[in-house]
Amino acid sequence: IDKYVLGRTSNRAIVPIVFSGFYGALAALAIYLIKGYQTISFNHQLFGLFTGFLFFLGVILYNVALKYDEVSRVVPLYSTTPLFVAIIAAIFLGEVFHIYKYLGIGLLVIGSLLITYKKKLHLGPSFWCIILASMGWGFCVVIIKYLLEFADFWTIFSYLRLGGLITAIPVAIVFYKDLKIGLQKDYLHILSCVGFSRTFSLC
Repeated sequence: IDKYVLGRTSNRAIVPIVFSGFYGALAALAIYLIKGYQTISFNHQLFGLFTGFLFFLGVILYNVALKYDEVSRVVPLYSTTPLFVAIIAAIFLGEVFHIYKYLGIGLLVIGSLLITYKKKLHLGPSFWCIILASMGWGFCVVIIKYLLEFADFWTIFSYLRLGGLITAIPVAIVFYKDLKIGLQKDYLHILSCVGFSRTFSLC
């Protein structure tokens, strides 16, 4: 769906990027209206918002990668995220897995590289974008695991999405012209596709 939206918006990645932030904020608002948020410290609130920033940065890099390469070669590289999670969790949370789990992670990474491999491994912009995105998402997972010791999932999830909104607003302002051009035709269809994609990803 994301690749399709890029094609419908003159290959302007800014459209799905910005609206992912706004759709996430709507989810956070719905959670607040339905069940409210648990109280957490100011530092933990900042951690939650920072996690949202990292997640949104990953969305930016992911969409940029889709802009430059085939979706069938970009998405498998997302499987490198568990590798970064394992490394970061070991460093910051002291979590050490059984050797079989590390072997499984290694097989995932090797498999993702083999899928993206054609005549040779292409280490272009799309490759590095998705690797950096996976690293950022790895930090997100570890921070969320830490924050879940102090509040329920829905509270942490909402702060993450609010952090994404805070990041999306200045991005939308800076790239307003590209956003406007990308939505010139079939904008309702485009927004519905983005909304469906983000709703599905939230689930």
